[in-house]
Amino acid sequence: MSVGWAPAGGLLYQAGAGLEYDTALEQVVPKTLPAGLYCAGRLNGVFDYLDQIDDATAAANGALGYLGFSVPTVTRPVRAARPHSHQYPIMPHAKGREFVDFDEDLQVKDLTIAYREGFDSVELMKRYSTIGMGPSQGKTSNMNGVRILGKLQGKAVQAVGVTTPRPFTYPVPMGMLAGRRLRRQWCTPMHEYHEVERADLQEAGTWLRPMSYTRGSPRAAIEREYQMVRKQVGIIDVSTLGKIELFGPDVIPLLEYAYTCSFEKLKQDMTRYIFMVDGSGTLVDDGVAARLAGDHFYLTATSSHAQAVVRQLQQYADQLGFNVAIMDRTFQVAAINLAGPLSADVLSRLTDIDLSPEKFPYLALREGQIAGVQSRVLRVGFVGELGYEIHFPASHGKALWQALLDAGATEGIGAFGVEAQRLLRLEKGHLIFGQDTDGTTNPFEVNLGWGVRLSKDRFVGKHSLTKLKPMLKRRLVGFISPADSDNRIRECHLVIEQGAIAGRVTSVAYSPHLRSVFGLAMVDLSLTTLGQQLFIRVSDSTMVDATVTDMPFYDPTNERQKIHITNNRDMA
Repeated sequence: MSVGWAPAGGLLYQAGAGLEYDTALEQVVPKTLPAGLYCAGRLNGVFDYLDQIDDATAAANGALGYLGFSVPTVTRPVRAARPHSHQYPIMPHAKGREFVDFDEDLQVKDLTIAYREGFDSVELMKRYSTIGMGPSQGKTSNMNGVRILGKLQGKAVQAVGVTTPRPFTYPVPMGMLAGRRLRRQWCTPMHEYHEVERADLQEAGTWLRPMSYTRGSPRAAIEREYQMVRKQVGIIDVSTLGKIELFGPDVIPLLEYAYTCSFEKLKQDMTRYIFMVDGSGTLVDDGVAARLAGDHFYLTATSSHAQAVVRQLQQYADQLGFNVAIMDRTFQVAAINLAGPLSADVLSRLTDIDLSPEKFPYLALREGQIAGVQSRVLRVGFVGELGYEIHFPASHGKALWQALLDAGATEGIGAFGVEAQRLLRLEKGHLIFGQDTDGTTNPFEVNLGWGVRLSKDRFVGKHSLTKLKPMLKRRLVGFISPADSDNRIRECHLVIEQGAIAGRVTSVAYSPHLRSVFGLAMVDLSLTTLGQQLFIRVSDSTMVDATVTDMPFYDPTNERQKIHITNNRDMA
């Protein structure tokens, strides 16, 4: 491709020089220059090699004279008398494929349409068609765009005018513009421990979280942490969870409006799983709600959406005129999840809370002292084992973390990271919002229809969910694949049925419990029958078999989460 010569006059434009189109040269040349500015060579319309030397000498002497030096005046050579570029470098194509801007994929017909629709000046046409806005920044297309516009208008190029180039005249690498990396990074109160224990710290939104505590390979670390939680007891730092406290006479109406489930019958000192949708019925966030009193609730939200959930609740309260106080306590409160069949043994050494199943049943909340720190304890089980989620003042984070480690030394307690947590929760079939859901997922597609109470008078997304419920076209299913497919199936690999895309893998891992690869996949409704064979296309384009299976993959009756304190060691 040859588009002809175009003078590099960007700096002249930006310095305030006057330029004009010379029809004898078929290019733009300087007409007037600000004091102290000089140019030479082809930019000045001089193409002969010896003439260019004279032109450069004249320009240099002019600059020296402007600076106060005494130099001889050199006569500038005359400009060339013939064009060294094309007058109209647009060659008709038999199929009309007359490209002008290869960056923006623009053809002559696109500029013609812009002209016909009234964008008949160079500045308007540029903005309408985006000509010259690609990586080359107009260096190969702007002049030809002006020529085409001139032909459409029946005017000379000089009468049409040209666009004004703006800084930067030459592209500047992004790294040079970036400077220092200024990016928020939030650390939990237990961050120092994670560093000392050589945790693999990764960004999770704005937080730094330990993926695993590396001893050997990351995979070995995850396996070790997994087995520790399944057989003994472990702790994980979950201080990144959003923590929201609500008070006031209208707190229940607010929660009823903001979430899909019902709160009126939630008993004091009990918790329940909650999730939020937007007006289109799309899942937005999930968490746990605890009722501390008639008009006093404590909520958790996902780590990446905590601030957004607080803002949303505040907006709803303001719009509806509700009398509710909403407090974001995410940074004031630290949280530790103590999980595993021996977790009650460890916790009982540090607390005055009665941990017996009669006094502290599954999904209950209790308040009391743990290692001398006033805490709220939620009996929830994201990882599928007996567990206690401990919420307490962040200032005591490091001390309480260490107290739990010391108390559980004889049980082989240790810290586990996000990767082991993801594996543990996957065996229970628990979702991760943003991974097993996307920007179009509704509750019915991920088996959360039980948490949608359409009989409520109103809540955000009710109208959409009412319409979506009978229109279900896909659903999240569990699958198992032969062990030899390990390291082949990846998240976002496609499910193929009769040559067409029929779904995608959302989560996948190797299960030590199942001794096979397993995961979750969002598939067409026709593929959701138990025992259905799935064909997953992996990275090398080959197909790997999988079978739709029931969920959860681990402890389907949830007995592990309800272990009686006297039976813990037997279960371990």
